[in-house]
Amino acid sequence: MKKKYHINMKSTIKQAIGLLLLTLTLTLHSCIYQDETTCPIEVSFVYDYNMEFADGFPSLVNDVTLFIFDIDGNFIGCKKDKGSHLDQNYRMTLDLKPGVYRLVAWAGIEEEKTSYSINNALVRDGSQLNDLTLELNTNGESYNKSLSNLWHGMIEEYLVNPNAPTTATIPLIYNVNRFKVLLQSATDNQLDKDTYSFSIQADNYKYNYDNSMRQCQMLRYEPSTLKEAVIENDASTRNGNIRVVLGELSTLRLKEEKRSSFVVRNEETNTDIFNIDLVKYLNLMRLDEYSSMPIDEYLDRQNSYQIILLIGKDSSGKEVMLSLQINKWKMVFNSNDL
Repeated sequence: MKKKYHINMKSTIKQAIGLLLLTLTLTLHSCIYQDETTCPIEVSFVYDYNMEFADGFPSLVNDVTLFIFDIDGNFIGCKKDKGSHLDQNYRMTLDLKPGVYRLVAWAGIEEEKTSYSINNALVRDGSQLNDLTLELNTNGESYNKSLSNLWHGMIEEYLVNPNAPTTATIPLIYNVNRFKVLLQSATDNQLDKDTYSFSIQADNYKYNYDNSMRQCQMLRYEPSTLKEAVIENDASTRNGNIRVVLGELSTLRLKEEKRSSFVVRNEETNTDIFNIDLVKYLNLMRLDEYSSMPIDEYLDRQNSYQIILLIGKDSSGKEVMLSLQINKWKMVFNSNDL
């Protein structure tokens, strides 16, 4: 009888040890491979939401900040990384217990001369998902600097499994548009940068955690560089050399449902020569191969534009826009009532 009782005691001890080991495994929130290495909990990043449909993350992105929330939107913590090791093989490792999380990534905000402010005053067990906001550093009226690069990405449900590796890829969206603008006159070969100005106006410089735009006033994006340039023609031509106005400006995301306008102005006469709904014209003048793409997807993928403007005078002597070219498409106006 004693022997039988002793055998049952061993079985009970083994079961208790097994239960304890299982509890410890769950507490350590990681699985173990047969070679005793810990199962990975990690994320990678990809930026192929562009017109090349190719991953630009290794060559373009230099820093990433990942904000971690639980499934109910409670802030857990954040992790930052930057440097040349953010290449095609880069993985950000995370230390998380089993459960479901929401991950929000911003890239570009750690640049030395970043253009943005993000709400970093988030506290564990106190801050919520909606507390994570980002906005452009501006006076709210105008902005005349070149925007630093900015990307956003998120995963709504990131499941950490206690018994298997947890990996996921966060797709990034580029939030910046860059414009190169050339202004030329059909009647005056010598334009100067003090007479003419151009700007893009949009209410798009404040963002929620999910990259949607918060309500804000219209911001006037002005050129970061503005200069006069000479187009040299052969001496035998009738027109001779032409001096044009050349500038570069950048804006944050453009959306179909948000207001935006492109304005060309004569500062001497204090009049607008041209004032159009920018998104409508970008939509109208995109290449046919992209015509089936939803407009908001097109606006997110296409982030650089070359605009050539030709101005002249109508029969009454009023200064008007004669033609507009955006990238490869050109529009000649028969009516200047724009």
